[in-house]
Amino acid sequence: MEQPPNLPDAAPTSPGDVSPKTLPALHGWLWVVHGFALFRAYPAFWFLLLLFYWLLLLLTGSVPAIGAWVATILIPGLSGGFMVACHAAQNKLPPLPAHLFWPFRSKATRNAQWQLGVAYLLCLIAILGASALVDGGALFRIMLVGVKLNDEALKAPGLQQAGLLAIMLYSPVMLAFWFAPALCFWQGMGAGKALFFSFFAGMRNTKAFFVYGLGWMLFAGVIPLLAGALLSFVLPSGAEGASLAALIIAPYMVVVVCAMILSFYSSFVDVFGPPPSTAAPASAPK
Repeated sequence: MEQPPNLPDAAPTSPGDVSPKTLPALHGWLWVVHGFALFRAYPAFWFLLLLFYWLLLLLTGSVPAIGAWVATILIPGLSGGFMVACHAAQNKLPPLPAHLFWPFRSKATRNAQWQLGVAYLLCLIAILGASALVDGGALFRIMLVGVKLNDEALKAPGLQQAGLLAIMLYSPVMLAFWFAPALCFWQGMGAGKALFFSFFAGMRNTKAFFVYGLGWMLFAGVIPLLAGALLSFVLPSGAEGASLAALIIAPYMVVVVCAMILSFYSSFVDVFGPPPSTAAPASAPK
């Protein structure tokens, strides 16, 4: 996945003919592999960027009354910022926190990102509202109201069934928002058009996305479970051993989460082609 030599400028190119490719299923695995390759180039920078992202959402979400809503609205735009950071890393520039805010720098792209954020929030409200019919609103309160995820919350009747329903309803929403922030930023699309193109690009590549999902199930699910099982033979039994195993596996899981986020960029480049080469600074943004 070769990239143009320059970073994208804050101003997008004018929207042109965008024709998403239909790719073989194997490309889903290639997205996973490329996510790890991007991480390997700047591991410390990616770790700090992920920490900054988490802290930003955590601090925003802690604002009383509106924090969780605002944090949710920020997610699509910040995910587009991760793609900008990936493009920087692909071009031998370290990914920095400033890259996360590039999709918000110009008025046109900023408005589109805010619109995506509001649409994302409304979709989540609709999905969690539907799940409330199953669990009486327990999942809604955990996700968007800020109720702490404790033993009492987990014992809410119907919570597991509501979670499964929410996952099913979220799948088409995920496809609609997968490429949309990058299409708004790099292709100058409006929010509605970007959601449309992203959804149908995802639908055209369901086989690749299926393999992609299996790949992350392997790295984020199967391997940690096997590692935990092996560690149980050498670590003390009980809570102490479980805590040590979690501590040992935690760095690996951070790497997996980073690589997973970075692989979004890989999928965008593979489906829509490299970002437009525009006049851009030769160094990281200030």
